[in-house]
Amino acid sequence: MISVSQICVALTPWLGSEFLRQSSLPQALFKRLVIWQERDGLQSLFTDVEGSISREVASKTSGSMRIRTNLGQTVRMTGEDIALAADDVLGVLLDSMPCDEGALRFLQQQSLYLHSLSLLKTLYLRYAPLLSGEEKAAIRQTIISCHPRWRWQGWLQ
Repeated sequence: MISVSQICVALTPWLGSEFLRQSSLPQALFKRLVIWQERDGLQSLFTDVEGSISREVASKTSGSMRIRTNLGQTVRMTGEDIALAADDVLGVLLDSMPCDEGALRFLQQQSLYLHSLSLLKTLYLRYAPLLSGEEKAAIRQTIISCHPRWRWQGWLQ
């Protein structure tokens, strides 16, 4: 089950607690994730989440895209930052999916079309018992070669 607090945890490193306290974004994203259906695919969901984050940041910052992080730094959110934040929100949904063969097939199929570290992380960590050694090695290599080290160094073995 997905919760608003999980979405806040995913967004806090990107947007900061202060921004999230003053925003209805976590609640709006929660509603969007809850109504998502597998038949919609993950790409359209990712696009919606990314757009929602971008619009909210632009609106709350009067277009400056400057956010105060929990570390006290003011940073300008770039399109790449917003995409990474959206991917982290997508991870909340992926972590709530059942760990069975049907979900595995769906996620493997979606991984061919969506450039998502959260998706690969979910496959690598949660679905490892259902993967062959070759599949797990291929996912690991994709993560290493396609995503910056700082995004995976804490959990990839």
